[in-house]
Amino acid sequence: MRPRAGVRLYDRREWAYIGCQRVEPLDGDDAPYFQTRFWARIELEPFEPTHEMTARRLVVPGEFLTGLFWGRESTATLILERGLRIQAGGTGELTTAPRT
Repeated sequence: MRPRAGVRLYDRREWAYIGCQRVEPLDGDDAPYFQTRFWARIELEPFEPTHEMTARRLVVPGEFLTGLFWGRESTATLILERGLRIQAGGTGELTTAPRT
């Protein structure tokens, strides 16, 4: 994470894999790809715009859904629910079907 995002984990054990999702581009010209999701407790390091990143924003759990432009997507709710379950000491695994 450090080279691209300028962040550092509080503790190497304080991260967890949430899952990944397959993304199908709507135009049909590009190939499908996957986005991997992790939950982590981080510290920010000084930010230097590099590569395609020109800014960053720290979003705490209470602002996750309203603070992200894609926060109304069902995947955002799923990511937040799994992350909070992990933070509370759970596995992040679903025990019921996701809401639609």
